[in-house]
Parts: sequence; structure tokens; C-alpha cells
Amino acid sequence: MMRWHKWAALTVGLQMMVWIGTGLYFNLVDHQRIGGHQYHQQAAEPTWSLTQLVDPTPLLEQYAPVVRLTLVDRAGHPYYQLEHQRQLYRRQAQTLTLVDAIRGEVVTVDRAMASAVARASYRGPGIVSEITTLPPHSAELPKEENPAWRVAFTDDLATVVFVEARSGRLIGHQNRHSREAALMLKLHFMDYANTGGFNHPLMWTFALLSLALSLSGLTLLIRRLRSNLSHWRARRVTLHTPAGALELRLAPRQSVLEGMLREGLAVRSECGGGGSCGRCRIRLEPGSPISAAEQRFLSQRHLEQGWRLACQQYGD
Repeated sequence: MMRWHKWAALTVGLQMMVWIGTGLYFNLVDHQRIGGHQYHQQAAEPTWSLTQLVDPTPLLEQYAPVVRLTLVDRAGHPYYQLEHQRQLYRRQAQTLTLVDAIRGEVVTVDRAMASAVARASYRGPGIVSEITTLPPHSAELPKEENPAWRVAFTDDLATVVFVEARSGRLIGHQNRHSREAALMLKLHFMDYANTGGFNHPLMWTFALLSLALSLSGLTLLIRRLRSNLSHWRARRVTLHTPAGALELRLAPRQSVLEGMLREGLAVRSECGGGGSCGRCRIRLEPGSPISAAEQRFLSQRHLEQGWRLACQQYGD
């Protein structure tokens, strides 16, 4: 168990160091800086009026079933968003139809519209340098279940704006500071598979490993305490040898024979400590307990003088 405990402690300890380091990062960093909103601006007030909009009633019949109709503004232009399936979160896969609220025509969020939405949310000094598409659950938007447009700008922060490809919704802004924070968040939550959250199998495994490490550590601690307690409660016997008195400390259920062998003391024994040969005779202090084997091999006078068999004398 000790070897397993050491390897588990190394594995958990390394991740704990990463966790502490990234935790300190989020504690000390400027949260305004890592938000990625340096060049983000709120949408301008609409310039269109409700009198310009077509009646949505025919659209509800034409594109039924519609569970919700929403009037949305995309880059200063009104659209009807017809949702055919209700989702709890906007990042979940959407089934919808986007209709121009002035002309009454179905529209697709193409490259030009994505660029317009991105530029309407941008107030930085750069210009659009690249427009590409991203599939659902991309590396940059792991939680987004809808395809998206990626609009990159040429500024000092390498700003990127993401626009949902089905509804034209502005997903958000990213720049080098927010990408740095995203990396730290990935390390902090062990999201090495890029799931976009912390509720994943690797985190469960780490939690179970940490629990097992704690339990094994507690088990080893109890064993160590019991060993120390046994050592403290060990029986001390004084062994009289030609060289003088020698004190032995015996653990519970440890024989004097085992204690002498541990200390490197030569002792004669032909039965290996079974109490059947009577050869391992030693002299202890008078009053030591007497076993049946000692009564068989030792005379009463020798017993009164403290002679015993080393294999028959045990710790408490």
C-alpha cells in the first residue's frame, strides 16, 4: 500500500500544484483585462420602427410549428426569429428560421451578415482580416452546439468575434488576454479534453483518486500510530549475559528469541522457537512468567534463579 500511496500522492500532488498556481493566477489577475471586452461595444439603438415590420401571423402558419417568435436586431436590421424547438440555453443546438422582418423573406446568416454583426459590436482600431466557419464544439467554443462564424480583426490584441451561424446572434469576443485565461481555466479544471467545463470523467477520476489517497493515508497513519503505541507499550526485559546486563524491548507477541536475533545475539535453538528442544536457555530477572515448556525443561531451582527459554518469553 505504501508504494501505491506514494505514486498516487505524486500524481495528485502535481495536479494540486497546477490547481494552486492557476488559482493564484485568477486571484491576482485583473479580471477586466482577461474578459476579452477591450474592443467590445454595445449594439446601437435601432433606427427602424415597428410600422416598417410585416405582419408575422402568416409566417407562424407558413413555418409551423413555432414555439416562440422573437423580434431581434442584427447589425441594425430587424429579423423575426422563429424557434421550432424550445431550448433551455442559447448555446444548445437551435432549430429555427430567421426571417427579414421588413421584407418577410427567409435569410441565411452568410459571410457578409456575420461580418456586419461582428463589426457592429467592435470599436477597436482594426479591420476584418479573416472570416471562417467553426463547427459545433470547436476548440475555441467547446460549449457551443451550433456552427459559428469566426471573424478576426487586425488589432494589437488579436481580437476575434464569434457569430452564431443559425440566428446571427453575437456569441462573444476573444483576444490574447481572454485566451490566456481560457488556458489557465482549462488547467485549473483539468479540462484537457476541451469539454468546456469541469464535469468530465478525468475530474471524476481525479476526485476518486484523491479520496483513495486520503483513505490510504489515513490507514497508513493509523498503522503508524498503532506501531508507535505498541513500541511505547513494549515489554522491557533484562537479559543477563557474560558481558553484563542487556535490556531488550519486545513488541507485543514478540519473543525474547526474536528480540535477540534482531540484536544480533547468538542463541542456540534447534526447534526454531517451537519450545520443543529446550536449548534456548537465558537468564532473566526473577519473577518472569513461566510456561509449561519451561516447567518441563527447567528445574525448580533454575526457574527461581530466573532461567527461562527465550522462545517462551513474549512481549505484553
